[in-house]
Amino acid sequence: MAAFRGALSDCSLHDLGYHGPDFTWSNRRGHGTLVRVRLDRSVANPAWSSLFPNSRVDNVIISNSNHMGVLVDLAPSLVWPLPRHKLFRFEHSWLQEEGCEEVVKSAWDCNPVGTAFFCLAQKIKNTRVQLLLWSQLPSQTSNHSQVD
Repeated sequence: MAAFRGALSDCSLHDLGYHGPDFTWSNRRGHGTLVRVRLDRSVANPAWSSLFPNSRVDNVIISNSNHMGVLVDLAPSLVWPLPRHKLFRFEHSWLQEEGCEEVVKSAWDCNPVGTAFFCLAQKIKNTRVQLLLWSQLPSQTSNHSQVD
């Protein structure tokens, strides 16, 4: 580990930190032998950090892997992450409302780039955001928006 830290120092690299779980690897064992550690990380030099001062690193779950994914967002939006206390709830009654189907079709029509699972997650996220915006339009009645 000392050699790794030395290499980081020699290259003027610093850890970018992270959001999410504190570990990035697990041996997936039970019965008192479970080990979880932060092996994977993102590093950058000062020049990179000055180019992307608002970058954000998230540890994300990757199915069928004992490692977490490390996702670096170079330009996170100002509204991310949404506060956790505001949960989105889809209302079944929206299906009867004019415009709901069009909102879903339009939102689902985005073309994210990445793995199949990432693309699916982005389509779901986009649909959630667009439905939330639609439900808060003044033309919708007050019972269309349920945000906890």
